Amino acid sequence: VSAVDGLTFQAFSYLNVTPAPSDLFSCIVTHEIDGYTAIAFWVPQNALPSDLLENVLCGVAFGLGVLGIIVGL
Repeated sequence: VSAVDGLTFQAFSYLNVTPAPSDLFSCIVTHEIDGYTAIAFWVPQNALPSDLLENVLCGVAFGLGVLGIIVGL
């Protein structure tokens, strides 16, 4: 939780998940004073498995490193 201008607060929460194309996620926030509820929905589009993405990024970084060594950077 962190303070923001105007005596309001923001809270961030993270959850590592590997979404499937058929998954549906929602975030529900209710204000304690006036009972106002906000609901946000998120549907992943073309979800990549996190292991695949991690391996691809690692391979690209390795390739750029080797290229940098060859070029002499």
